Amino acid sequence: DGLGGSIAVNAGNLSISGPGSGVFSTASRTGNAGLITVAAPTVGLVNAARIDSSTTGAGLGGTVSVDATGGALSVAGGAGLFSTTTGTGAAGDIQVKAGTLTLGTGARLDSSTSAGGRGGSIEVTAGSTSGSGPGAGLFSTATSTGDAGQITVSGGNVSLANQAQISASASA
Repeated sequence: DGLGGSIAVNAGNLSISGPGSGVFSTASRTGNAGLITVAAPTVGLVNAARIDSSTTGAGLGGTVSVDATGGALSVAGGAGLFSTTTGTGAAGDIQVKAGTLTLGTGARLDSSTSAGGRGGSIEVTAGSTSGSGPGAGLFSTATSTGDAGQITVSGGNVSLANQAQISASASA
């Protein structure tokens, strides 16, 4: 099957809001999802917006990379960065570089697996990382036969409150 194409967004600022809104390079069956790269000093995702390079078949999920070095990545309201798998293909990785990373209620960086594929890794390098509210956080969860991925957070301050999580877990 065909491959998901790569997407590069280089902007002064990037703001995405609303269900169904986002940047997507996904794959089903045997094709691989594409690489998504975003470079902007300010990136905001709210109200269920997504940057997503996931797979539902034997193909691989793509890497999602957001570079807001010296600036801010702010995610809230069920929005997030996703490279997950619901098939035998591995999920892709999520890479974030930012001055500040802020995750509000329901905001997710998610590289999980719900099938035989391996979960992807999540790597965050930020001067400050904060999460607050139910459902907010960094997740690589395995709920079937695949393994969860690794999560690494580097930088100055890390703050989690009000049920926010950093979780690499398996429940199968």
